[in-house]
Amino acid sequence: MSEVIQRAIAKRDKDLRPNAEANDDGLIQCSTDGKYFFFMHEDNEPDMHKIIFSSYMEQIVKAVLGDTAYYTHSEIVVKRGEGDKDMSGRTAFAWHQDSGYVPYEHTPYLSCWCALT
Repeated sequence: MSEVIQRAIAKRDKDLRPNAEANDDGLIQCSTDGKYFFFMHEDNEPDMHKIIFSSYMEQIVKAVLGDTAYYTHSEIVVKRGEGDKDMSGRTAFAWHQDSGYVPYEHTPYLSCWCALT
């Protein structure tokens, strides 16, 4: 996963265009404060696709939601390291609920995430 993210960051830094559209290989400039965001990166990165649709992830999802589940989207968020602060002095995201950003009926809802250091 770390290699996938490093490739995504390198590509984003090389190819980033202001006001990119969501379908521009996930190269979206969503933040100016040291965070990177990638949406639906598995469409352009086979290794990411393998992780998301692995039997391991399938087992987790089935254990929580049962046999019928629908995949909606992926997002990679790369945050600043500890001690690297934005202009406001923040290093992390404020508390929030991801479901508030989903524009359609979504119950039950499961977010799977992996923290890497």
